[in-house]
Amino acid sequence: MASSSGETTSKIGPTQYSYEELANATGHFSNRYFLGEGGYGQVFWGSLDGKTRAIKKLRCLPDDEKTKQKMMLEIKIANRVRHPNVAHLVGYCIEANNALLVLEYFPKKSLKYNLHEEFLDWQKRMQIAKGVAKGLEYLHESCDPRIIHLDIKPDNILMDNNFKPKITDFGLALYFPDNVTHLSKSNNEGTKVYMDPEQQKNFLISQIFILLVWCFLS
Repeated sequence: MASSSGETTSKIGPTQYSYEELANATGHFSNRYFLGEGGYGQVFWGSLDGKTRAIKKLRCLPDDEKTKQKMMLEIKIANRVRHPNVAHLVGYCIEANNALLVLEYFPKKSLKYNLHEEFLDWQKRMQIAKGVAKGLEYLHESCDPRIIHLDIKPDNILMDNNFKPKITDFGLALYFPDNVTHLSKSNNEGTKVYMDPEQQKNFLISQIFILLVWCFLS
């Protein structure tokens, strides 16, 4: 199932990279290329196919076929996501017990990184809040299948050069339930997560409210 960086696999969709390719692009995951670390793993930048990319090195996953197939399904679903306020999955690597995702690179980093900067005025904060709301509405209502993102926080909202927000890390909480308060979930039938019906009804509103608090009170 191996393929080079210039090939795409019809079975999955995004570009399939080898572990060696991603290791070489990041100086073998050296501190020089290090961008940050979260509950899911470490993020590095690297040059792939002539473009700067963010490479997320996930925590080691169990080396069994069932887990691999579930991860492959999530990758296939994530590749179908297309929205101006949702980060695009560029590629992936699953070899042995290594799992890596290749994403768009955003030099302005995360909302968390920028929240306390003076240049993030009220107009930009409202733009960010509206953009994330649009991205969540797409994931929850218009995406096929629907994807429920239950780990929205400033770390998971990236900024492009114009401070347009990009939601990321949807689907990853499925594999790292000990590191987050809630789980995000997607599947090929669009089944909703198991939660209280009232919470399900008001979920998008509550996430937007929390985001507004972050943007305007931080």
